[in-house]
Amino acid sequence: MVLATLRWGVICRYQAERHLSGRTRSVELAAIGRRVCENEWDLLELLEAVGR
Repeated sequence: MVLATLRWGVICRYQAERHLSGRTRSVELAAIGRRVCENEWDLLELLEAVGR
């Protein structure tokens, strides 16, 4: 689950970069890009659970 969460975070960051660079202007990409911080939180919680 940790690897899948990390992978999704990388995808979110990539989609945000596509939007911000102007290559693909899209509200959808911008919205997905905003989810990076949610993904970071999920990843931290998963890593904490693994460490217990």
